[in-house]
Amino acid sequence: MDAVFKRCERSAGARRALIEGWIRDFSYEAPRIVDAGIAIRRLITSTSDARIASWRDADRWCRLFDAREGPRTLARQIVQGPDPVEDILRRACLDDPMRAVSGYVRTVAEEALRLVPDRLGGSSGPVTIERLTQFLVPGGMIRFPDPEMRGLVARSLLTPWLAGRAAPAEPVRAAVQTFLLSHLGDPRLRASQWSRAGDDAIALMRQWLARASLIAFFEVIGEYAYDRHWRYREAFWSACLKAGAIDDAWLALGNAVHTSARAVKDLNGAYARLTGSAVQSNQSILLLRVRNTIFCEWSHEGKLRAWPVDWKTAPKLYLAKYTKEDVIGAGLPFPPNLQYGSKGRQDSEDCSIGILKVVGGREASPRCWPTAPTSTSPTRIGCRNELPLPGRSAAE
Repeated sequence: MDAVFKRCERSAGARRALIEGWIRDFSYEAPRIVDAGIAIRRLITSTSDARIASWRDADRWCRLFDAREGPRTLARQIVQGPDPVEDILRRACLDDPMRAVSGYVRTVAEEALRLVPDRLGGSSGPVTIERLTQFLVPGGMIRFPDPEMRGLVARSLLTPWLAGRAAPAEPVRAAVQTFLLSHLGDPRLRASQWSRAGDDAIALMRQWLARASLIAFFEVIGEYAYDRHWRYREAFWSACLKAGAIDDAWLALGNAVHTSARAVKDLNGAYARLTGSAVQSNQSILLLRVRNTIFCEWSHEGKLRAWPVDWKTAPKLYLAKYTKEDVIGAGLPFPPNLQYGSKGRQDSEDCSIGILKVVGGREASPRCWPTAPTSTSPTRIGCRNELPLPGRSAAE
């Protein structure tokens, strides 16, 4: 190190090469990274070379060449500071294209992601996401696209709500979900992008997407196919979702459905198309997985259908397109009823209505369900003891 320092004292080119190499290869674990930073600070303060004046100013401002504090100081400026992220990087001499993807900037990104979870829980959440986007996704391209960094990003943004913590405020949840869908993709469709995020983070994101699919479906129903019975069915599935009984959901929209609706936009393209001559252009379906059962809800008074998840006739989730034939294969039996016909059974043996009464509230009515699969009991799909009626505790 002493020999390198002596050479840099004599050569402006050697000084600049040392600085660029230190920034490029920076890592907390790099050999003698602290000593090299100290040497650089001595060099830039002991010379009058105008070509390194900007480095000298950057070090005075944010302790750039302090190998321990420099990255943390910049991370705090990026996450919490008032100045635009672009200006912060420029002032730190890190806006050059090569330096912008250097080891030093990567370390700053890791430090910033450690700060993010504590900022997301309050009113500063959306602003934090906006600043993180400016830093991590300049020009719409993620700065460090490797699996490890993608995993860090996902986990940092979802950490505040793991382990059963309270749900985020809606503006924060929407901002986090949009960021992750835009820059990491849907974990159900692009699993490799989420490989380092952790199972609990992936599960949470899937729950959020199931919620978004359900909201979008009923928004579409309200705009294109509202019928009185839908308020009961919406209450039913919403209660299932709130209780954590819906494991996955996938929406398929007809060609004429207004995809600019807010709830549909919230999915950021994470839905399918319902096509074919056998369906109306404004019809839609919602596929749900509840434990080991697949359900298919139709708009426009379509019948509810259900299949065990391992049946060959059960629809596959996450396809890009569906036709009617894809989602009406032989499923669980829907018995006739002398009084109500295809509207299902009113007696206690009608297991779908049993589920409805458990999770849908006191307004549940057997006339609200066009059909009722006899095998979809609360016990079968794992809901009987998990879903209290509105206004009651689970212990009642």
